[in-house]
Amino acid sequence: MPGSDRTDRPHGPQGATGAAGPCADIDAQQDSADFELRAAVKPGVPFPHTFVGIRDLRGNDANPPLRWTDLSGLPGYPNGTSDMTGVACGVSINGHSASGNNQNPIKIDIIICGPSWTFVTNQPM
Repeated sequence: MPGSDRTDRPHGPQGATGAAGPCADIDAQQDSADFELRAAVKPGVPFPHTFVGIRDLRGNDANPPLRWTDLSGLPGYPNGTSDMTGVACGVSINGHSASGNNQNPIKIDIIICGPSWTFVTNQPM
């Protein structure tokens, strides 16, 4: 890209790396007229919280409510304790058809930030 490596402007050495900012993320999916999915990681104390939501679009309501569930209190949630190093930093949500053996059609993936990056995958809703 032209001008991206400009040497005609004064500059000094790179500064020290600052503290990590709070983790926050959002994801959404709506592949049909039946339902809408949302997922969010919200900064919090003592650890970030992860919420997932679903909106039923099959009725006559022009603006149906979004029902949220807080995953943060569930067993195995990444809250930085000794049994789960790191905290939730990112989330994704995906809906699949509930046919055959797939009885958990909504899949949630959580990225854990800590000493290393880890995925907690396929958490059924």
